[in-house]
Amino acid sequence: MTTASIISNLENRVFNRRRWVIGIFAVVTVFMAYSATKLGIDASFSKNLPLKHEYMQTFIKHGRIFG
Repeated sequence: MTTASIISNLENRVFNRRRWVIGIFAVVTVFMAYSATKLGIDASFSKNLPLKHEYMQTFIKHGRIFG
């Protein structure tokens, strides 16, 4: 089987079922749009620090006292 015949076969399958293909893309698009509404930005200072590191534990321990 040559590359041209594989592409031709795939092309025929896709275009003969174009309503199904468009429907699948529409469902995927709606799902992604719904999932995008659940995204949020949270770039807090503590998330960027290695909190298990020895220096950071000392900083947290004394930061409560000294502010």
